[in-house]
Amino acid sequence: GALNKIYRTSNFGTSWDSSSVAPVWKVEDLVHKDGSTWACGRNILLRSTNIGENWITTTFVPILQQMNLSSIYIIDSLRIFVVSYEWNSYPLTGWAGRVQKSTDGGSSWTNSLIIYGSSSRLLNKISFIDSNSGFVGGYNSFFYTTNAGANWTEGSGAINMEVENLHFLDAETGYCIGNDYIPPVGNACVKYTTNHGSNWNNQLSIGGQIYTSQFNGVYFANNL
Repeated sequence: GALNKIYRTSNFGTSWDSSSVAPVWKVEDLVHKDGSTWACGRNILLRSTNIGENWITTTFVPILQQMNLSSIYIIDSLRIFVVSYEWNSYPLTGWAGRVQKSTDGGSSWTNSLIIYGSSSRLLNKISFIDSNSGFVGGYNSFFYTTNAGANWTEGSGAINMEVENLHFLDAETGYCIGNDYIPPVGNACVKYTTNHGSNWNNQLSIGGQIYTSQFNGVYFANNL
């Protein structure tokens, strides 16, 4: 979505309806599960129970001056995770990445992980393979949990990329996609691990010519 529009289709993409107006400038993630549609953007989380006709808004308070919600993961109707990257707008002196968790369907939220650094988009994307084992990545950062976000452990291997998306097949084996920011322009890349981030291997790299190349999405049809 862009310019506070979320587009819907009811005929497999033949036509699209833009009548769903979401009160957020730019939609970063959109998830539908168990009869609810969730979307996020600037510092706002949205929920709709009627496919976008109306939206319930939750506004988050940043730990720095500005905040952007970038990813949502829904385990079930009660347990929900959101990821944000945050920054001081002026002077531009600090960045933070944060994972927040709800155990009551989004009525209340607690911090699950906070990291600070000097680079933007410290955390971008979150994913789980079951109700306990989850993964989150961002700019040169990768963390995993084995207890539903009660604790997070940083992968011991240097990932050396900005993670835009990730997908894990099991607790050990997973793929991160994004770009590696190798000067003068970055390469779009895919990296994988077989030991939950202790080591990362390059699988695909496509170099940019003028601008940085970047992969943004990944999908696996099965675990083969």
